[in-house]
Amino acid sequence: MLNSGKYANKVKIPALEDLGIDVSRVLRVIESLKVNNREIHPGAVALELGIPRSYIYENLDLLELVYSNMEKAFGHDKLIFELLKNKNRLENKIKKLEKNILQKDAEAKKNFNDGFSQGASLNYEKKASQNDLSFAKEIWARSIMHLELDQELDVTILKKKYRNLVSLLHPDVTNENTNEMMNKVQEAYNYLLSIYS
Repeated sequence: MLNSGKYANKVKIPALEDLGIDVSRVLRVIESLKVNNREIHPGAVALELGIPRSYIYENLDLLELVYSNMEKAFGHDKLIFELLKNKNRLENKIKKLEKNILQKDAEAKKNFNDGFSQGASLNYEKKASQNDLSFAKEIWARSIMHLELDQELDVTILKKKYRNLVSLLHPDVTNENTNEMMNKVQEAYNYLLSIYS
């Protein structure tokens, strides 16, 4: 059985397109070599395709296809086979690392927004009152309302968030004195309403 792997869906091998050689033809040659109990290596495949062996070595996809179907490799073929395995292993590792980076980036953004909402807002409140900067005041208001910094706002979103916060902070629900926080939420809500209504 052929080890066609990632080549099964390819129509043509990029470096050999000018010669009209596609993956299916290469796979047929490899299958023919297997059926006739001939050794599969770049030289044999090139001979059957009627192309110079250098064409196979110049095309990484074709080279991987040939080497993935080899049963045994000796000499420089074994070295190339090991290099291709290491290349594939490194490519997989890079993909995993890229995925991890994207996850860490998303976590960092979420943590920034969460942390900002849970504590950094006090510093922005002071800056806003001292410097009277509208952007600092908006950032403070967004953090009090637990809204992300880049979230688009309108009256509907603000009202929904305000009702949600009030229902969570109400003294009857918490059995604690939450008047100070309720006042901050009211102030932040009124400020954001003045901007986005």
